Amino acid sequence: MVTIDPGRFPRAAAYLASMPHGLESHPACKIRDVVLEPYVRDYGAIAAEPGLPVPVADLLRGRAAGSWISEVLFQVGHLVVRDRAFAADAPLYEWMRSANAEVFDKPILRNLMRLVSPSLIVLGASKRWAAFHLGSDLTVERVVEADGRAGSVAHLRYPPGLFSALFLETLESSFVAALAASRAREPQAKILTPEAARGCSDYSVSWRL
Repeated sequence: MVTIDPGRFPRAAAYLASMPHGLESHPACKIRDVVLEPYVRDYGAIAAEPGLPVPVADLLRGRAAGSWISEVLFQVGHLVVRDRAFAADAPLYEWMRSANAEVFDKPILRNLMRLVSPSLIVLGASKRWAAFHLGSDLTVERVVEADGRAGSVAHLRYPPGLFSALFLETLESSFVAALAASRAREPQAKILTPEAARGCSDYSVSWRL
C-alpha cells in the first residue's frame, strides 16, 4: 500500500493512513480535474519534494489522468499543500477564497454570476456540487429571512472519513466566494458539524439584505 512521509507531510500521512485501502479507497468518489488548476499553478513545485508517492506528485504537476480523478487522491494533495506551503490554517482559507473568486471572475462566469441573485446561487449549489463531485451530495434548504439577513443551511453527505476536517472547513471559503460573486452583501458561511468521520457536514450560509 502506498504511504507518505509523515515527517514532511504529517496531515497528509495521517489522512492516508486512515483510508481502508490507501489511495484506492472510495473508488466511486471523484472530483473534476479543473479543481486542481490553482494547486498546480501556485504549488506545483511541491511535487519535486522527496517523500511523495508518484500519484500525488503527478497530481500536483497537473498530470492526473482523465477529467475525473480520485477524491481521495485530491484530499491527499490538498493536505500536502497545507503541510508544505502554509504555517497555519487561516492563510490556506484565504488562498482558497481567492482561488474560488478567480474562477467566478472568469468572463463566462462573471457575467452569469452577477445576473443571479444570492438566493438562486444558494439554491443552485446542489447542481454545482454534482458537476464537480461524484460520490457525495450537497442539498440545500429553502432560503429564509430574519433580522436583516437571508440565509440557508446546506447538508453535505459523503462516505465517512472521505473528506478531511481541514477540507470541510475550507469549504466555508468556497461558499463565501460564490455568494460574493453574486454581489451578496456581507456573505458568511460557517460549518456547523465539522466531524469528518460522521459522513455528514452541515453549513449555515447567509448575507445581509
